[in-house]
Amino acid sequence: MRFLGVDPDLTSTAFAVYDTEDNEVVHLAVVRASGYTDMLRQTRKFSVSNHAVDSDAAVIEGQQIYVASNRRNVDPNDMIQVAHVSGILACQFSCSIAIPKPAEWKGQRSKLAEHTKYAKLLGWETERAGGKDPYLVPTEDYVEVEMSDGKPVKKSDWKHLMDAIGLAIWGSTPNGQKFISKFTSA
Repeated sequence: MRFLGVDPDLTSTAFAVYDTEDNEVVHLAVVRASGYTDMLRQTRKFSVSNHAVDSDAAVIEGQQIYVASNRRNVDPNDMIQVAHVSGILACQFSCSIAIPKPAEWKGQRSKLAEHTKYAKLLGWETERAGGKDPYLVPTEDYVEVEMSDGKPVKKSDWKHLMDAIGLAIWGSTPNGQKFISKFTSA
């Protein structure tokens, strides 16, 4: 089975397709945009033709506003706009879809802990990047990354790509499949 993971954002939305039979990521892509309106336009153009065709299910990260967040300067309207991007994407996929909030698919684990878990599962060598909010970057080109703007992949793109990989792999787990089934039958 193939699972599509999508980490939506207003400037960089990442896609990952995970094949359970071979335990490998078979496709990675990043859609870059200048903001909300451009991301809506770019994802409509880019996603359907390239990612959902062969996937059995899509797991798109949902959004959640944390009232007691330690992150200053977070505009709740940005989260609402990212939720719009998620909705546009969900409408394009013909496979089963789930939109779990971060706590539903990764619990309270840090981004670094999650990335470490999935890199180990895939057998990928990685290095740490990202300062205060660290994430992992593969040290080899395990899978070519398709970029919507044709520019080279940046280290910072891996923050979203590794989340998309995590969502795709989580979708293939018993907990993920249970969530997809519950979400799809609702």
